[in-house]
Amino acid sequence: MTIPEIGAFFLMGSTESGLISRSRAGDRQAFTQLVNEHQGRIRAYIGTYLQWSDLVDDVAQDVFLDAFRALASYDDVSPFRLWLMGIARHRVLRHLRSDGRKRRSFEDLLYRRRMVRVEADEALLAERERQMEQLRTCLERLPPGSAEVVSEHYFRGTSLVEIARATGKKESAVRMMLLRVRQALKECLERNTVEGTA
Repeated sequence: MTIPEIGAFFLMGSTESGLISRSRAGDRQAFTQLVNEHQGRIRAYIGTYLQWSDLVDDVAQDVFLDAFRALASYDDVSPFRLWLMGIARHRVLRHLRSDGRKRRSFEDLLYRRRMVRVEADEALLAERERQMEQLRTCLERLPPGSAEVVSEHYFRGTSLVEIARATGKKESAVRMMLLRVRQALKECLERNTVEGTA
């Protein structure tokens, strides 16, 4: 996992977490905000496998309905977009399998090629989930002070200036600490990857 990806993991943000919590409590407006945030990426993913825009619309709507019904099963740790992509992948596979039973000849070939691509994406998503689990493990190994600064900055969105003021450190010292933490996480992930392949 690269440094930008580590940063993206941290930056899921308290805003999205709040929207998810409110959605679980039945707040449809909060869920609508989540849909607006993620629908472009989900529709683009579905559109790589399904040709017609009205079909993409239908499948995307099914994805978000499934997500709303299954919010209780979301673990609050993995990025929400990855969880949605998993639901989208299953919906696309379900449609392709259903559609594939009705088609023959040249269209069968196209169907089989799409299925292979979706299954390749499924393997990629499984690998991404494995990497996220490794990242969680590495985060748990951070010293308490470092873990607290990481939590404040990346999860709660506290600025470096505010963290420096609260901890009595210089902003440059906080920035350096985060740099060292990101390097330590990168090394931990690389070490886990090597151990996993050994």
